[in-house]
Amino acid sequence: MIKDKLINHVESYGFDLVEYAIQKAAYCNSPSFRLVEYLLKEWNSNNLCDLEAVEHYENNKKAKSKRNVISIHSREKTPKWLLNEKDFDAATIDDIDENFEEDRAKFLREMKEYWGD
Repeated sequence: MIKDKLINHVESYGFDLVEYAIQKAAYCNSPSFRLVEYLLKEWNSNNLCDLEAVEHYENNKKAKSKRNVISIHSREKTPKWLLNEKDFDAATIDDIDENFEEDRAKFLREMKEYWGD
C-alpha cells in the first residue's frame, strides 16, 4: 500500500521532492509516511515544483519561526531600601539598635508575666 502511494508521489511530484520529503521526515522526532505526504501536499499547495524552490521555502519558514520565538528572561528587582543603603549613617543604625533592645526587653517582660516564669 505505501509502496503504491510512494510510486504515485514520485510520478506526481518527482523523485527529488519525494526524496527530500523523506529526508526531512527522517530528522523529525517521530518520522512517518504521513509526514512525508503532509510535506508534499504543503509544497504542492504553495506551487513549489522543484527542489530549489522547496529548499528556499523551508529555509524561509525556519527563519520565520526563529524570529517568532520570544525569549523570556526574568529579572530580579532590587528593593529600594537596598539601593538606598548608602543613605544610612551610624547614628541611624544606633537608634535602630537602641529601639530593638527596648522592644526586646518589653517583649520578654510581657512573656514572663503571661507565662508566670
